[in-house]
Formats: sequence, C-alpha cells, structure tokens
Amino acid sequence: NYTSTDTADFLETPTANV
Repeated sequence: NYTSTDTADFLETPTANV
C-alpha cells in the first residue's frame, strides 16, 4: 500500500508515503 502513511506499509513498501 504505497499510498498509506502507516509504518507497516512503509516497511513492506519503501516507496510508501511517510
């Protein structure tokens, strides 16, 4: 989920929106 701001999504998707 690259559109998510969740940390878990960031870990599985480095391109996630943080």
